[in-house]
Formats: sequence, structure tokens, C-alpha cells
Amino acid sequence: MVSLLGGTAAFIPLVILLALPLGDCQGDLCHLLFLASLWAAAWLLMAVVPYRFLAKAYATLGEAADSDAFRKAAKWNWRGALLFIALVGALLILAARIYALKGYHALKKAADPNPPPP
Repeated sequence: MVSLLGGTAAFIPLVILLALPLGDCQGDLCHLLFLASLWAAAWLLMAVVPYRFLAKAYATLGEAADSDAFRKAAKWNWRGALLFIALVGALLILAARIYALKGYHALKKAADPNPPPP
């Protein structure tokens, strides 16, 4: 979550770079904004890709446990990672964590409380 918050700040120079007319970007400012946009692209790869794997893990767990909560956690986790740049994604990731907790809680109920002796 910290990497997502830190990477969000990297997109501010990219927005500034896109807002400037093409002829107004000169000298060091242009180079600085270009490097910031490269940093933002690298951050995007490093922050979004792990959430995709986490979403796949939740989807697989949902299929194995036949739990709709894990499937919803996978869906909201992936959408949250994609939309985190708009800061709406943080709420979606929080919703995904809540669905995952519901899924784990359902797994405990489904397990046999008194296993047979060996």
C-alpha cells in the first residue's frame, strides 16, 4: 500500500507535462518532467503487476473453496489497483480486503471442528 501511495505522487509531473503546450517545455524543466514520467511508468509496472497476481490468487482460492467472497475480492483488488491513481482505488482495495476476510471466515466455518483421531 505504501508503494501505491508513493507512486501516486510520481504522476503529478506527468500531468503537468501533458498540460503544457509542446513549445513551452524547454531546458531542465522538460528533462525533469520526462524523467518523472519515466518514473511514473516504472512505478505503474511495479505496483499494478503484483496486484494482478494477488487477484489471480484470490480467484483461484475462490474456485477451490467455491467461495463467492474470494471471487469478489479478486475483482475488487484488480479494479482497485488500476484505479489507485485516482485515489478511488484505495477504497476498492479496502473493499477487496473485507471480501477476503469474509472468505477466510467462511473457510473456518466449513472446516470440521472435530477432526477424527489418527
